[in-house]
Amino acid sequence: MTSNPLRVAFSPDGSQIAIANIAGTSEGWASIWDAFTGQKILTLPHQSGYVRSVSFSPDGTHIVTPVDRITKIWDAREGNLLSTLYSHTDNVTDAAYSPDGTRLATVSWDRQIKVWDATTGQELLTLPGHSSDIWSVAFSPDGTRVVTASLDGTARVWNVSPSQEFLTLVNGPAISSNTGSKLDYSPDGTRLAVAYSDPIAKVWDVITGKLLFSLEGHTDGINIITYNFDGTRIATAAKDGTAKVWDAVSGKELLTLPAHNNWILGVAFSPDGSRLATASFDTTAKIWDVKTGKLIFTLAGHTDWLLRIAFGPDGARVATSSFDGTAIIWDAMTGKKLFPLTGHTSAVGQVVFSSDGTRLATSSYDGSAKLWDAVSGKELLTLSGHAGSVFDVSFSPDSKLIATASADKTAKLWDALTGEELLTLYAPDGLTDVAFGPDGSQLATASRDGTVRIYLLKIEDLVALAKQSVTRTLTTEECQQYLHVETCPANP
Repeated sequence: MTSNPLRVAFSPDGSQIAIANIAGTSEGWASIWDAFTGQKILTLPHQSGYVRSVSFSPDGTHIVTPVDRITKIWDAREGNLLSTLYSHTDNVTDAAYSPDGTRLATVSWDRQIKVWDATTGQELLTLPGHSSDIWSVAFSPDGTRVVTASLDGTARVWNVSPSQEFLTLVNGPAISSNTGSKLDYSPDGTRLAVAYSDPIAKVWDVITGKLLFSLEGHTDGINIITYNFDGTRIATAAKDGTAKVWDAVSGKELLTLPAHNNWILGVAFSPDGSRLATASFDTTAKIWDVKTGKLIFTLAGHTDWLLRIAFGPDGARVATSSFDGTAIIWDAMTGKKLFPLTGHTSAVGQVVFSSDGTRLATSSYDGSAKLWDAVSGKELLTLSGHAGSVFDVSFSPDSKLIATASADKTAKLWDALTGEELLTLYAPDGLTDVAFGPDGSQLATASRDGTVRIYLLKIEDLVALAKQSVTRTLTTEECQQYLHVETCPANP
């Protein structure tokens, strides 16, 4: 039929054969043939690279072909390219449909298994664990598990429910901005508010992953979203220069502030909820009365765009961060400038107080985060380890931990007292935001691809999740790598 075939597959009804060819042959790189006559029906063209696998969907209407680091899905009748899956960081070697055709599993030399929604192309979960290249993947007949084979000498069986990811929320356009806080937990930890790159924000149930309601009213993309301290109100700020206050239970719009003549990148409630602070590309910050919507005063002192703003826990101070590479602490009652925080070599993206108000954390496009004495302005620690801009930083509720989110596709967890790096979480795209759950047991991240991921941080929660997701006992090495303990807990 063809020269240099690498993989072959029958269609479900046995009438056709799909062949994956080594790149550079005259037959193209993947082709479909009549299984009875031997006549070629069509060619699936690939611009370059090796097609290492070919598979039909269970209903025979689609064909999947991995080539280099991407996976392509084709119309098996017409040969049209339907979608392309991007996420693996090395060559994709195999792909398999679930028995019902709703999901697709791919494996790669990057040692990861990925499960996708076969209709939308949305990545659903990632399963790391192999220590060498993975070459083969297949679903179980009931679709609940996948088996993989690797050059590390093992074949592994996986439960295809989320592994270290507790919940993934996908229902919006890409979270493309790195200048605003795109997610915030409700104070009771049951809801997560997410702002996407369009004028709509969404509020989710954290337990079920159900979309509760959308906040619609801005005329341009929302840059930031936050709850007040009792969880009754949500504030949003957008590229349209306005800030809005919403009822956090019903989603009803309560107040619109025509706050600035440029993008608003920062918004924050005072601890008692009576004031709202906004920070804008117009280089100013403003403090507003939430009840009346009246402007109380304006903070002017930065020389470039303002990116974030935060109240101290006692409401007496407010901090701003700016593209000018500094943060400034202000008297929140008078608007007087108290002192600047200097030390970053590029834009300061985020500023946040510790729960007791004694320390302040900043993130920067220079690839670092810094910890400061909030009373004196003295620099206490520099957190270095990211390979790209650090867009967000957050304290855990007890202020013992710091989380950072970076363009390098990682979130990191740090000891807030020593600066020691404790944990790295990987994502398929650059991370823009990070937030702890109210009890510190969960960490949420937002990435540019529009996905919000929620991770479990407590060992007992990870062990419980591991029991649901693996079909064998973890090795000591796996417990050390994934649970971050020296020895495995009992019956993991």
